[in-house]
Amino acid sequence: MKKKELKRLILKYETMLDTLIVMDDYNGGEANMLRAILKDLKEIGVDIVTIGQYLRPTMNHLPVQRWWTPKEFKEFKRIGEALGIPHVESSPLTRSSYHAKEAETLAKNKAISLANSGGR
Repeated sequence: MKKKELKRLILKYETMLDTLIVMDDYNGGEANMLRAILKDLKEIGVDIVTIGQYLRPTMNHLPVQRWWTPKEFKEFKRIGEALGIPHVESSPLTRSSYHAKEAETLAKNKAISLANSGGR
C-alpha cells in the first residue's frame, strides 16, 4: 500500500517563556498556561512547536522576569510530545528558526505516519 501524502501546510508555533502574559489567577501561572496552550495547539493541528527563554536584547527592552531551568524546558517538550504534537523543540536557547528544515521534515514524516495509522 502506498503511503498517503500530506496535502496541507505544516503549522508552526513559537513562544519565548517570560513573554506570556501571566494572570495571577491562572491556576499556577505561566507553566500551566503553556500546558493549556500546548493542548490547544494539538487540537488545532500544529505540527511544530518551539519554546525558548526570552533574553533581553538591550536595556531598552523588558527585563527577564524569570529564568526557566533546562529541566522545565524538557518537561514542556515531554508534554507536547505526549499530547501528540509531531515535533517540539524546547530549551533555553531554542529560537523559531532552530533546526527549521530538520523540524519540518520530522513533522511531515510524523504527520504522514499519523494519517496512515488513522490518527489526527
